[in-house]
Amino acid sequence: MTRLSRWERRFGWFMLGSGLIYAVVGLFFAFFPGTGRLLAGLPGVALGLPEGDALPASLWHPLAVSMMLTIATCALLAGIDPRRNRPYALPVIVSKATSTFTALGLVLAGQAQASALGVVVTDLPILVVTAALYAAATRSVNGSWLRGGPPLG
Repeated sequence: MTRLSRWERRFGWFMLGSGLIYAVVGLFFAFFPGTGRLLAGLPGVALGLPEGDALPASLWHPLAVSMMLTIATCALLAGIDPRRNRPYALPVIVSKATSTFTALGLVLAGQAQASALGVVVTDLPILVVTAALYAAATRSVNGSWLRGGPPLG
């Protein structure tokens, strides 16, 4: 049995917890899309941004649910075996970076609806913590960003 470093264990527990949260939120988005948009928009509404109407729900709603359940799966896989399955965290990191910087661009361009600010407020900290824990777990075994285990040799 492989003995994980302290940082790998931390990363694993964080990814397991994240995966469960992504799954619950994804299912919440699936069954309560209006409430999800309302909750996401609270920070923006507090700052006076318009709630606005989302783009066609028939397009974005299934994609949002799919994305949340995909990153939930990736996070859970990384959490189950944080050394061997560590690369599964990369889609989670890319997803959080994409959502954060796309929403931030809309906010800075003055085209944002209230929910865009909510995306920045939630996804930026998740991005930073996930990337930091991933990097620490990788460094703790002198590993590579793209391979699961420590380098051979």
